[in-house]
Amino acid sequence: MQGIRKNYLTVYGDGTIVPDSDTIGYIGEHLATELVFTLPDNLLEGSYVYSLNFEDENGNTSVGTMLKSTLTFVVPQSLTETNSLKLQLLITDDGKVIFNSSVITLKLHSSVELTPQAESRYEGLLEDTLSKFNSLIEQLGGEDLSKIKGVIKIEKTSSIGLTDVYTVTYTDNTTSRFIITNGRDGSDYVLTDKDKQDIAKLIGTQTVKTALDAELKANTEYYIGTQTGVKLVYPQSGNAGDSIYVNFTGASSGTSLTAENCVGLTDFQPQSGYVCEIHAQYDGSRWVCLTAQTEATV
Repeated sequence: MQGIRKNYLTVYGDGTIVPDSDTIGYIGEHLATELVFTLPDNLLEGSYVYSLNFEDENGNTSVGTMLKSTLTFVVPQSLTETNSLKLQLLITDDGKVIFNSSVITLKLHSSVELTPQAESRYEGLLEDTLSKFNSLIEQLGGEDLSKIKGVIKIEKTSSIGLTDVYTVTYTDNTTSRFIITNGRDGSDYVLTDKDKQDIAKLIGTQTVKTALDAELKANTEYYIGTQTGVKLVYPQSGNAGDSIYVNFTGASSGTSLTAENCVGLTDFQPQSGYVCEIHAQYDGSRWVCLTAQTEATV
């Protein structure tokens, strides 16, 4: 979750929610924004369940479970597919509703779209910036020049569908990569599960699997399709910042979910015909569920 942005929302006793900003990111982002809630003391009880009801501008509804220990929710890609998103907080105690907030609307910026002409201009801008940067390094001169890490080249090294991967090569022979997602037919394009799997394989930061391990592996994404029963056994330990992502669809007959060694999933129930995304992170002492979210399938 390195580099995740935070949006702070204050909840008042009369049901009003006031966000720090009404814009939460860009269309198509996945786990890039964390919603951080501040609640009145009388709404902070260990037995309470904090649910977030979402509705996008196409009328698709979703339910997310706020992480109780930190009152946070990390926004998955399934909630960033349109320009706006309605949000309402619902608090229950033993199944009884005790608090219902007002509905607020959060906005998302359009994602980056590149036509072939724009992509050509973009590459030209990179080359011009690179030239000026290296020229500045040469002007510095002196014995410390060898300590400065310069850039040799920036080039597109692979493409999958509408997603391009660019590789930056530095003067010390190290490299880094960044991704650009182009628009399709002049409209925003949202990455599919297969796109995300392919990109994860390309950049090598996550292992991607299509079946669960008996004990889940850290820094792994699992895309397991429609399931009638899901058993998630998280590792007993890990490194702070390790993450595990699980994506599945609830079966028409229903789906049972059990989880071991992870907090925050007790009250989450997969819904029939919905896509379920579960993202957990190791905080240094235990696995904590950051996102438990259902999305209506198309």
